[in-house]
Amino acid sequence: MNHIAFDVRESSAEIEEFLQSRAIEIERRSGHTFGARGQSHLSLYIRDPDGNVVELRSYAG
Repeated sequence: MNHIAFDVRESSAEIEEFLQSRAIEIERRSGHTFGARGQSHLSLYIRDPDGNVVELRSYAG
């Protein structure tokens, strides 16, 4: 498994603010990718405490 992805309802700005307020490092950003619900606005990639890659995908913009 490469990573696990979550579809989040918040905007990309809200997600980034939330992560930064908790000192969670964003490893990569990917804009306008195609996913299960069509074209997304932004995907942010972080790591969980065990080192697994987690994608937070926002369709909200």
